Amino acid sequence: MPKSIDEKDNTLIKAAEIILKNYCKNSHKKIEIEVEKNIPISSGLGGGSSNGATVLKALNEILNLELTTKKLESLAVNIGMDAPFFIRGGIALGENFGEIITPLPKVNGLSFTIFPFSGDARKTESAYKKLDLSKCAKNADKTLAIIHAIKTNDSFAIHRNIHNDFETILKSPLPQNHHLSGSGPTVFILA
Repeated sequence: MPKSIDEKDNTLIKAAEIILKNYCKNSHKKIEIEVEKNIPISSGLGGGSSNGATVLKALNEILNLELTTKKLESLAVNIGMDAPFFIRGGIALGENFGEIITPLPKVNGLSFTIFPFSGDARKTESAYKKLDLSKCAKNADKTLAIIHAIKTNDSFAIHRNIHNDFETILKSPLPQNHHLSGSGPTVFILA
């Protein structure tokens, strides 16, 4: 059953405030938002960021603002660094802090199985604080290889080159071919 948002759902509030403060300054518009959550909170699947991005896109359409995708992406940064991805969706390369989005082509023949990982359901901020940057960015060759594999629709090379630096903060390694989604704790397997 849908519920009304409260302060805990602050990505929705941030998104509405961004639109109202920047594009409806002289208006007394009121926005009512209902959300039905199907993604578990703190799952590492971008639920809050995708909700905020959806509010930006919906208000752009409802209020006939005619903001471009690029403009919506730049506004989404104020919600979270992964929020610009959800403006466009699909497969994309996120650069800088993840907010610079370059669309990549669709890959045929890939499917994912997603399941919760038994471990602490930590928030993204906590995961970033635990990250040891000296252990990160050691797989630049794999990153380039996976981008090439996506562009050439090579699902086998995608399998071979998937990696996630957040896996370095886990207390024990994941089983073979299991990977964290984002900062975790959700795990996925490519089929």
